Amino acid sequence: MPSAATPYSELGAVDIVALIRARECSCVDIAAAANIAMRKLDGSIHAFATDPGDEAIDRARELDKLPAATFASLPLIGVPVGVKDVFDTAELPTAYGSPIYEGHRPRSDAALVSLLRAAGAVIVGKTRTSEFAWKHPSDTRNPLDPQRTPGGSSSGSAAAVAARLVPLATGTQTAGSIVRPASYCGVLGFKPTFGVLPLAGVLPTSASLDTAGLFARSVDDLELALAAACAAPAGMAVARASRSLDGAGAPRPGEPAAAPRIGFVRVAWDRLEAAARNAIDDYLGAAASAGAVTTPTRTAHASSSARPAEPMGRAGPEKRLGTELLPCAVARRAAVISLRRPRRARPVPWTWRARSPRHYPSPAP
Repeated sequence: MPSAATPYSELGAVDIVALIRARECSCVDIAAAANIAMRKLDGSIHAFATDPGDEAIDRARELDKLPAATFASLPLIGVPVGVKDVFDTAELPTAYGSPIYEGHRPRSDAALVSLLRAAGAVIVGKTRTSEFAWKHPSDTRNPLDPQRTPGGSSSGSAAAVAARLVPLATGTQTAGSIVRPASYCGVLGFKPTFGVLPLAGVLPTSASLDTAGLFARSVDDLELALAAACAAPAGMAVARASRSLDGAGAPRPGEPAAAPRIGFVRVAWDRLEAAARNAIDDYLGAAASAGAVTTPTRTAHASSSARPAEPMGRAGPEKRLGTELLPCAVARRAAVISLRRPRRARPVPWTWRARSPRHYPSPAP
């Protein structure tokens, strides 16, 4: 088990990998500690949609038996990971946050889940999400204040990391479903460039906006997880990201790295609370002091943000969602609904595929 000097709750992904490689603890020790933390704390937080089980212990036991060379080569060896319940998992139920699909078992893992497993991660459970990553929120509580929302739709993933139940968790974002819960729960949410992490096996919301991402408590942990997830091993070419991690703008060998450029848009700035405005200004000031170039910018939507907002009850969906997002979202929703024709007692939703969208055969009732 993790030592008394460094309890499990204080360990990040980088720390866990270092301890396991040094043989100071085993993968089973870490998985057992994660299960204990979930049993003790998740009853009041409701971050996980699945109960702690033997699957994580069995997986950890398999990792401990690997040959030394393989054991040392896995970048996430023994790291507990929570997976948002819109990612398909073959060994755990995938309900997409809806009672309609309670107990549904996909036939295979989502591509990102497969990549994490191939890197040595231990999937300890599915984290709660808004139903279909859309409107109806989960019952997850914010670990910082149980009377406040953790944000959505990746509510369980952010809460699980904030409560120190796991050091890493996956999430998805179509509009703000990674950055919002990360901000509310006080953790780091990484929403990468579209296409960096694969969406195969993820319940779709919008073809042009859906993005897979990660949650962690430190930048080092995010960097470790991102590098592992972007390195598809041999035999998993279909899981490779459509964009490489080293994208355009990376410095050439021998050239100094350019200062990072951070653009910001002050949309509806006068409607923000003073604390929110101050926090953003403080961040921009700190980033500029550290050498970043901060640049104010405008968008077509921002230029029209000065118009008075209509009440949510009287405004149509175009006014509530923004005209830029609505057509794509509605079109994708219509496609999902048209494909969900039950073959048996219960329909099964299709998820992102590597080549074209298709849904799984209906399970036996």
